[in-house]
Amino acid sequence: MRPDVGPAAPVAGPAGTSPPGAPAAFKVAVAVVSLMVVSAAAIGVGVVLGGGHQPRMHVAAGGPVELTSLPSWMASHYRFAAMHTHAYEQVPCFCGCDATLEHRSLLDCFVRPDGAWERHASGCAVCTDESEMIRAGLARGSPMRQIRSEIVDTYTMDV
Repeated sequence: MRPDVGPAAPVAGPAGTSPPGAPAAFKVAVAVVSLMVVSAAAIGVGVVLGGGHQPRMHVAAGGPVELTSLPSWMASHYRFAAMHTHAYEQVPCFCGCDATLEHRSLLDCFVRPDGAWERHASGCAVCTDESEMIRAGLARGSPMRQIRSEIVDTYTMDV
């Protein structure tokens, strides 16, 4: 060994430790990579145990509701749907209410076939998000086919 060079420092210490004198950035990088590996393993176990299926959405209850029992921002969605039935009838709802509540379109989420208000939309973020997309699209003068297409594209994107 040359006298001007000391013994070589170990490249790594015991498992899970960083080399002596390693910069803080190295230690952080090791921690981040370790966390990523553990997270990936946990996701893999979840997919295997869960069968790889996405969790089912909870569909808000159906039934009649009085608008006076709702916050004003929510009641405004109901009134807008009632004034724009032609628009809401053209849009499918993507929350699963078609299967559980037999809704045929987004209009059914707000207005019952007998003309009463439908409770479902008041507890469903998907319904109110779709309603907001219709409101925004109509406000900017978009044709209904474009608004419908945007909503369908939003909720049918591959994940």
